[in-house]
Amino acid sequence: MREAEGKAAPRSKDLILLGTVHSDPMGFARTRDFLDTCLPDLILLELSPFALSYRKEHAPFLLKTLRENLRIAAGKMGVEFSRSIRHPRIAPIFRQISLPFEYRAARKYSRKTGTIVIPVDYSGFSREWIGTWPELISTGNLEQLLREDEIVQDASEQYWLAARRIDSAKPVRLLPAGSDSALWQEREHHLAGEITREIERRRPARPLYLGGWTHLVHSEGWQSLRDILGIPRSRCLLLDRFLLQSTP
Repeated sequence: MREAEGKAAPRSKDLILLGTVHSDPMGFARTRDFLDTCLPDLILLELSPFALSYRKEHAPFLLKTLRENLRIAAGKMGVEFSRSIRHPRIAPIFRQISLPFEYRAARKYSRKTGTIVIPVDYSGFSREWIGTWPELISTGNLEQLLREDEIVQDASEQYWLAARRIDSAKPVRLLPAGSDSALWQEREHHLAGEITREIERRRPARPLYLGGWTHLVHSEGWQSLRDILGIPRSRCLLLDRFLLQSTP
């Protein structure tokens, strides 16, 4: 789908792209504070209709299966279950399967203000990604993750890296080895098309895109959401940096 290719940026010149780290354990509170401070009147969410409905229907079963498989894997590895569930390579899986903090914070803000929240991600991409979840939560994969080093980048380190990449004037290579670049490009154009359509339809004064920070870089080999919409750096924010700048 290439709806946005070749189009001008949305008519609203006030669109903000807010980048998050999806595994940020403080993400809900940070997003809540951002929304209460900046008061957007339209939230365009990096979440597809398919992913939203799938999580609502299947997340309880998947989380139960994840816990059961993790208990088995931890037993085989001789690791206490309470420790395994906090393992830095395991904890993000629980957050990934659950409703994203971005959605939960946006919905809470919406209930308070009446602001419309629209999931604009590409369901075709979500189907491919969610199709990997059975393997992700399998006992064998969880055993492998428990064997790996517990030292991983925390959210603050990921935000720091995100800031460097967003600030870079040179295109950044982001896709993991073996990724389908055509599918990723299709996703970016879908996002841009949905955002453009909703802004032109609703004419908000303070529209906000809320999603992962990778869409805010100049990407090597394919166009990012920022590139397609022509969003300047000044309107590309990172969740943790916004809060630092807002602190008196």
